[in-house]
Amino acid sequence: MSKKRFPLKTIKKTIASGKPDSSLILSRYFPVDYSQKWGKFTLEERFRLIELLPLSSSTEVFERLSPYYQKELLSLLNTSLLSSLLNRMAPDERADMFSFLGAEEADNLLLLMKREEARDVRDLLEYEETTAGGIMTTEFVALSPNMTAREALETIQETVKGEKVRKIYAVYVTDDEGRLLTGISLQRLLATAPDSAIKDITRPVAGIKVNIKQDQELVAELFAHYDLLSAPVVTDDDTLVGVITIDDIIDVMNEEVGEDIAYRAGTEVIDFETGSVYRSVMKRAPWLMICFFGGIAAAGIIGVFEDALAQVAAIAVFIPLILDMGGNVGVQTSTVVVRRIAVSRGEIDWRHVVAGELTAGLLISVIFGLLIGIFASFIYSIEIGQASGLGITAVLAMATVFGVFLPVILHKFKIDPAVATGPVITTIIDVVGIGVYFLFAVYFVL
Repeated sequence: MSKKRFPLKTIKKTIASGKPDSSLILSRYFPVDYSQKWGKFTLEERFRLIELLPLSSSTEVFERLSPYYQKELLSLLNTSLLSSLLNRMAPDERADMFSFLGAEEADNLLLLMKREEARDVRDLLEYEETTAGGIMTTEFVALSPNMTAREALETIQETVKGEKVRKIYAVYVTDDEGRLLTGISLQRLLATAPDSAIKDITRPVAGIKVNIKQDQELVAELFAHYDLLSAPVVTDDDTLVGVITIDDIIDVMNEEVGEDIAYRAGTEVIDFETGSVYRSVMKRAPWLMICFFGGIAAAGIIGVFEDALAQVAAIAVFIPLILDMGGNVGVQTSTVVVRRIAVSRGEIDWRHVVAGELTAGLLISVIFGLLIGIFASFIYSIEIGQASGLGITAVLAMATVFGVFLPVILHKFKIDPAVATGPVITTIIDVVGIGVYFLFAVYFVL
C-alpha cells in the first residue's frame, strides 16, 4: 500500500482537526486500508475515526478488524453508534465477533440489536467456528421455480434495495419447504431472455452444495476445484440455510496460513496483532523446553563418549553435519507428509505415501552416506570414513522414518501434525543421532 494511496499523516491530521468536512475527506479512502493500518492509530484516533466515517464505511472497517481491536472499540463507542454498527454488520462477521466475547458481554450487546438480527447471531453461534455453518452468511436470495427471469431480477433488486443482501454472485431455487433444488449465476441470469422460466435455465448444484457441518478447509478445496464464487449451504435434509462466498474462503485461507506460521513460531495469530510479550513467551516456552532438554540429553551422550573423542578428535568434526542433515531430512519428509494429509480430503492412500517417502528418504541416506564416507576416508582414514558414512546413513534413515510416521500418528490421534512435528523430530534426531553416530565411531575407529 503506497503512502500516496493512503497518506497516514494527512489522515491523522484530518481526524484531529475536527473540521466539518473531515467526514467527507476520510470517506475517500477504502475501509480495508483503514483496517490494515489500524495499529498505527492511537486509541483516541480509532474512536474518532469510527465516529467520523459514514456508517457504511465504519461498519466495514469494524468488520475487518481483529477480535482484539473489536473488543477494544466495544468499550469506547456510545450505545447509539454501537447499535447501528451491530445491526448493519454482515451476519457471518457479526457471529465471528460474538464468538470471542464472554457470555455477559454478548448478552448485553444482543439487547442493542434488532430482534431478527439477535436471533440470527444466536443461530450462527450454534455451529462450530471452523465448519461451513461457522463461516456462512444467512444473506441470500431464494427463488421459486415458477418465476420468470424478469421476476427473479425484480426480486433481487428489491432484496438489494432493502439491504438484505450485500453480495450476490448466484441465486438459488428452493421448493415450498425451503429445500434446495437448483441454482444460477447472476451473470447467466442477466444474459437470459426476460420471459424465460427459471426452472428451464437453472443448473444442478448437487456437486457444489456444502453441508453445514463440513470443515472449512474442505469447503476451500471445493471452491478451488470448481473455481466457485459462491456455494449454497444446506442442512442434512437439503434445506438452504446460507451461502459461502469467495471472500469468506479468502479469509479461511489467510487464517489457515496465519495459524500455520504462528504454530511454527510457537505462538498464536493474535500475538502478531497485539505484540504481547507475555503471551509470546508463554506460547514459545513449551516448544523451546523440548529442544532444551533434548540438547541436554545430547550433551550427556557426548559426555559418555568423552574418552573416544579424546583419543580421536576427528570424530567430532562430523557431528554438526550429521545433526544438521538429520534434522533437515526429518523436517523435509514430515512437511511432504503433512501437505499430503492436508490436501487429501480425508482419503489418504497411506501405503503409497509411506512407501514413496521411505524410498526417497532411504535413497538420499545411502547417497549422502557414500559421499561423506568417501570424503572422510580421503581426508582422514578409512575407519573414520566407515564410521561417518554409515553413521550419517543410519541417522538420515531414522530421520526419514520419524518424518513419515510421526505426522501419520499425530493425524490418527486428531492432533494437528503441523504444530508438533518440526520441534519433536529435530529433538529426537539430535539425541538419537548423536548416540548412533558414536556407536559406529567406537566400533570402527577405536
